[in-house]
Amino acid sequence: AQRNAVGRQMRRAFRTALPDKPVLFLADQLLAWRHGYRFRDVEPLREVLKIAPRPLLIINGTADQMMGVEEAHALYAAAGQPKELWELEGVGHCGAYFEDRAAYVERVARFFARTLDGTGAALQAG
Repeated sequence: AQRNAVGRQMRRAFRTALPDKPVLFLADQLLAWRHGYRFRDVEPLREVLKIAPRPLLIINGTADQMMGVEEAHALYAAAGQPKELWELEGVGHCGAYFEDRAAYVERVARFFARTLDGTGAALQAG
């Protein structure tokens, strides 16, 4: 999923269909050289497995060009409980809050009220 997202952003930035493999290889090398880590060090699908039993709310817009709907679904499928996926039709990356601030705050607060006790620790399932 990480490489798909990076490849999509590269094609968007350069407004052309670049060949993914050599471009991603070079981008990965540059990332390692400039910042000291590689794509494999920040793979959301691998990291999401480590979150449970802490609550996870994935908010994704169907018009998100940074993280596609299919990637949000893959993260949700891989995540442990408690989890929730909230999709917003036609909303772009990080746009849920700006789409309807009151609904956003209410939905996030309700999720955490349902999944956290008063101390911030995850509630035990069952």
